[in-house]
Amino acid sequence: MNIFRNDMAKKLTLTLSLLCLYLGMSGQETWGLQKCIDYAMEHNLQIKSGELNSDLAQINLKQAKHSLFPSLSASVNTGWNFGRTIDPTTNVFNTQTFFNNGYGLNSSLVLFNSGALRNTIKKSQMDSEVSGLNLKQITRDLSINIASLYLTAVYAIENEKIAKTQLDNSKAQREKLIKSIDAGLKSKNEIYNLDAQVALDNQKLVTAVNSVSSAMLSLKLAMRLDSNTEMQLEIPQGIELLTDAQRLSLDELYDTATKNQPSLLAARKRVESAQINENIANSQRLPKLYFGANLNTNYSNKGLTVTGVDEQRIYQDIYINGQQVSIGQDVDIPIYEKQKYFDQLNQNLSYGFGFQMSIPIYENYQNQASIDRARIQTKAELNQLNIEQDNFKSTLMQSLNDAKNAKFSLDAAQSNYEMSFSAYENAKKSYDLGAINNYELLNLQSQMNIAQNNLLTAKYDYIFKLKVLDFYLGKPIVLNQ
Repeated sequence: MNIFRNDMAKKLTLTLSLLCLYLGMSGQETWGLQKCIDYAMEHNLQIKSGELNSDLAQINLKQAKHSLFPSLSASVNTGWNFGRTIDPTTNVFNTQTFFNNGYGLNSSLVLFNSGALRNTIKKSQMDSEVSGLNLKQITRDLSINIASLYLTAVYAIENEKIAKTQLDNSKAQREKLIKSIDAGLKSKNEIYNLDAQVALDNQKLVTAVNSVSSAMLSLKLAMRLDSNTEMQLEIPQGIELLTDAQRLSLDELYDTATKNQPSLLAARKRVESAQINENIANSQRLPKLYFGANLNTNYSNKGLTVTGVDEQRIYQDIYINGQQVSIGQDVDIPIYEKQKYFDQLNQNLSYGFGFQMSIPIYENYQNQASIDRARIQTKAELNQLNIEQDNFKSTLMQSLNDAKNAKFSLDAAQSNYEMSFSAYENAKKSYDLGAINNYELLNLQSQMNIAQNNLLTAKYDYIFKLKVLDFYLGKPIVLNQ
């Protein structure tokens, strides 16, 4: 008997050690559901990707809007020319090596393009809204996933408490039996059944502790929280149920859920975006009118300017009646010097503006191919929308049916536990009176334990399925009342 007691003491010590290793309650931070969701939102990589995609869509929208404004560009050129080259400052050939420098400003504006720019802005706006809805869907999916893992962890913790209580009850029964055996009221053989029950309950407790550890690890991984972080969950005292599945109809659920499901709203907007893209593709077949303006100036190190004149008499020999005569003529000879840099830029300034019309006639099937692709893309987006709507409706039907079935299961589990508990309580009285043996009592106790575990499972299964309905109905995912 002492040896058996020592073995049980070792097993209980091991169990308590595992509990202490996991729980380590001192210094742990308490985490509620909302805190877990907020932390996951802040650190989730899919959300960060969604935010980046949304930022890119905003940039595309801004670019599309700015395409309505005139463009402006500046140019600067510098070069050395050798051999026979046209001097840009004089537009005459120059055989000397010279340096030249020029500046230019050019501006253009689309005056008419058959609504392509306006439609591009509309499409970019639609795509930006789709990115925002996709991001919202990611956050909603993450919220329900964290809620699921949180409830799983809470269920595991409560299951562990039940397992510990069951073990404590079995130990208490064993101690009571030992006293009865020592008093000669019970047979020594009865201790073996209780020893087996204590060992079984001890195994269940170890399994429950491991389940808590696994559930907490899954929650931390989904939150991207360091697995070594001490974490104590806030156990809700009363879980708030916002929806009655038994009174909720499929039509009511579908009408409300479709208005709150970002993925469906995004799918509809993708169809609209594809339709706008058809209009953009069609505009490529129509004429386009552009306006352009430019301003240019040049400088050359061979550029000269007249600073004055030098009066000189030039003689020329002519013959009059066979006699050579020299005739002088006074002429003004220009005096040149190199023209200053900014003077040249000012003197060589030129500017102008004009209009250009582009009329597509034959583009090697490119425009028609763009139109055909746009039409097919619209059909594909519309088909995808129908697929998502059908899948979503099927999901809602399944979720509503699961919630209703979970309520039936919970009611049945509650009734079964109450009856099992009553049967066990009556059996304890009968056992104390000697009306039943230890084996019969343990059998009823085992049935009660199973019923209690089934009730806990049914309870959290029903809670989660109701929270899924709340999720689709756009209600907040809360636990505490």
